[in-house]
Amino acid sequence: MMSFMAALNDLDAERMNATFAEDATAFFPVAQPQRAQGRAEIDAVFRRYIEGSNGKKMNLVPQDMKIETGGDLALVTFQIPGGSTARRTFVFRRTGGRWLITHMHASNFRVQ
Repeated sequence: MMSFMAALNDLDAERMNATFAEDATAFFPVAQPQRAQGRAEIDAVFRRYIEGSNGKKMNLVPQDMKIETGGDLALVTFQIPGGSTARRTFVFRRTGGRWLITHMHASNFRVQ
């Protein structure tokens, strides 16, 4: 999990991409309404995000992280508070001795 977050904060698309399984899926809060299918499509969404960031690195720190594991699967949930609370859920699958993201669900909740 922290490998993905470090890559996201550094705006490093290659490192982010390496944390996802080839058949991963993702729901993004704003980028597109439909599910992103496969690592290549997820990578394209993150690259568009990076292009729009003007190279400004971030310091997103997960809070209230909860990790549940069972066999070769792990569920990680957390939030990142701010003007809009970013809520994230990741499903990891152990493949070849590595934990890779197989699904990411991102939503935002606007604080009034």
